[in-house]
Amino acid sequence: VRIMKRLRHPNVVLFMGAVTRVPNLSIVTEYLP
Repeated sequence: VRIMKRLRHPNVVLFMGAVTRVPNLSIVTEYLP
């Protein structure tokens, strides 16, 4: 998650956030249709 927060590149989806409470582990990224 720490690395994903810093990634900025046109070919990489933008990291928006994460849920790290068990059992609800999720990564939220931008929507790409």
